[in-house]
Amino acid sequence: MIPLRVLQVGSDLSVAYCGLQFALWGSDVALFQIPGEAGEDETTKRFLSANKRLITRAGDAEGADVLITALSSAALAGLGVETGDALVSRIVPYAEDGVLGGTPSVPLLLEAASGYLGINGSPDREPLRAPANLVAYIVGASAFGATLAAVHKRLATGEVERVVTSGLDVIASMTPFLRSQLAGRADKRHGGPATGVRLFPVGTGKVSLNLADESMFTMALGVLGIDRASVPGDLDTLAGRRGDPTALGEFLRSNSEGRSAEAFFKAMMNLGAPRIGLFQEPAALLSNEHMCATGYFRTLDDPEHGPTPYPGMPAAMSRIDPPPLEPMRDSGEGWQAADLMSGCHRSRRRPLEGVRIIDFTQAWIGPFATTMLADLGADVIKVESHRRPDIWRHSMTKPGTHPGAHPLNVSANFASTNRNKRGIAIDLNQERGRRVARELIRTADVVTSNFTPGVMHKFGLDHASLASINPGIITVAWSGYGETGPYADYKANGATIEAMAGWDALFGYADGDPMVMGFYQMDAITGLKMAACTLLALVHRDLTGEGQEVVGSMIASAIPYIGEEVMRASLSGSNRRWGNRHPGMVPHGVYPVAGDDQWIALACRDDEDWQKLAGLVGMDAEAWNSLSARRAAEDDIDAGIADWTRCRPRATAVAEAVAAGVPAAPVLDVLEILDYPEFAEREWFPEQRHPDLGPLRYGGFPWAFAHAELAAERPPPRLGEHTREVLTEVGLDASEVDALYRDDVVGTVLGS
Repeated sequence: MIPLRVLQVGSDLSVAYCGLQFALWGSDVALFQIPGEAGEDETTKRFLSANKRLITRAGDAEGADVLITALSSAALAGLGVETGDALVSRIVPYAEDGVLGGTPSVPLLLEAASGYLGINGSPDREPLRAPANLVAYIVGASAFGATLAAVHKRLATGEVERVVTSGLDVIASMTPFLRSQLAGRADKRHGGPATGVRLFPVGTGKVSLNLADESMFTMALGVLGIDRASVPGDLDTLAGRRGDPTALGEFLRSNSEGRSAEAFFKAMMNLGAPRIGLFQEPAALLSNEHMCATGYFRTLDDPEHGPTPYPGMPAAMSRIDPPPLEPMRDSGEGWQAADLMSGCHRSRRRPLEGVRIIDFTQAWIGPFATTMLADLGADVIKVESHRRPDIWRHSMTKPGTHPGAHPLNVSANFASTNRNKRGIAIDLNQERGRRVARELIRTADVVTSNFTPGVMHKFGLDHASLASINPGIITVAWSGYGETGPYADYKANGATIEAMAGWDALFGYADGDPMVMGFYQMDAITGLKMAACTLLALVHRDLTGEGQEVVGSMIASAIPYIGEEVMRASLSGSNRRWGNRHPGMVPHGVYPVAGDDQWIALACRDDEDWQKLAGLVGMDAEAWNSLSARRAAEDDIDAGIADWTRCRPRATAVAEAVAAGVPAAPVLDVLEILDYPEFAEREWFPEQRHPDLGPLRYGGFPWAFAHAELAAERPPPRLGEHTREVLTEVGLDASEVDALYRDDVVGTVLGS
């Protein structure tokens, strides 16, 4: 367990989710509720309050190590909450120093103004919001990681930090703004990823895969026993399948009657299909063979509601056992954890400064996690092979501005997830290469990887082997499904895990079918959990001196983001797909404005917001002056708002709504956000020059630390760019390094 004393002030969703992470890993989390604060539905409350205790007197909170809240210092003081020497982690929708600082928190508006919303949904309909409370929980997960980094800094230096996490910045940091810069056009909505991944019917179920790809289509025909000659001509080409996924789905449906989607999924995976996911409703997760075999779900035994399945942990940690699961209890008792963070000093260093991470990860989830750690100050050394580099170096490549640029160094996707790292290239298939890797790891604190199980063991770089040469080492291994269970050897990515984890079942228009989200964002979202578990292990080592093995998976990381929906499904057997609507706010949606594919997002949190909106758009406020009345008339209300918005330019509609006191934001694309005033005034997208790609605007940091300045010091490394530098640092002399280059054990690929 991580025995910290954590005070959570208020029940804002992001704050509550951040506090939940501490509680589930064993911290003593005391919840001090804000008088009059609006609450969530009962199931969401039960999910977010597990392993916490409720206190009613501010005095009971004295002596906290960490304080998590959305409130300002003045507001805390008004409640009688003294921060003392606590590390304060404030989670806000917009940065404190931004032009929108103090604007009300509505997750839909964060999606809209960050560029995230505009990439999700169908091209012929309005942009589509993320399902459930996903956006708020993403922000909470990011804040959890930043708070842990500040805890590590205090344990290492004694300095007490104050951290502020901006929700808008968290969501913007995941969007593909960099690759859109290189492409010269913003990513758009395609009804799923632009690659062609969609949900397709097979028998009575669905699967998520890319049938625009010829090899996948041929394999699928073989598994279903469909003669290629029976494929209609317009579906027998890549362009035809990509252009009409509906017709392709009908063809599959009519040719798979009586078949099992699960059997099809397994057959495809066993034949080596690179990526395919089985579509599952949240209720199906509870009986899924892999989740059952791995014992993933736990039970929340609530005296009032009875035993309820509860999502498990994102990773197994060899030295940290989560405490038993309990419902929230009323408690005026003192702290259950000891004072672990006494002392108060000044260091001004970045939170992870002095931590070295040897990073074997590839593609998005792992590099996203290690970029977060690099941005927090860690020395991250990315290890690739010059013979077989990170697969994302082959993705979304663009001719470089340098005439001699090598194609492996001009990938937009690679560049978006590898800044602030050094790069080294080693051939691990050679014993000398593995020796070089071990010498590097002797100097490290953490080793990260995201291969399918067994790869690091094959290279002799598994935890047991590395602990024999570096007893304090922390190894962090993530994969699609973990190291045990029937799916352990299956490959995965963001789109396939979305389907498997129940997200796609909740994502879609209220009057339509389930859909795949727009840009594989599950990778980055679960990457936040990978980063957080790395930091948990680091904090544990700070407290005990022990290294450990951390083994996590995308599926185990994904399910807790919709935890209350899984609990709800266990009780009712089903879930509602809300589309852009919301269970607690009416209206809540995305509305057209003047111009092609131009939209605004707008929401009324309560009756007061509704009164203001009704006056603005000319509706009868009193006729629908309750949530239930507005719910019954939601179609009419949405139509009336759309009539008002569509005859106004986007900026005018937003300005008029905001001036009236109605929460609203423009739906921006991922290039427009670069100059959106909230970002531009803070210079949040600074320009950084890459040797081959030229000047590009990279994202800023979602967190601000009171006593440390984060910096983007390095552009993404070219393949093996720092090989000689790093090997010299770890003690190899020039002749040894020259010999390794000569024998092709290590390499550097910079182009001509």
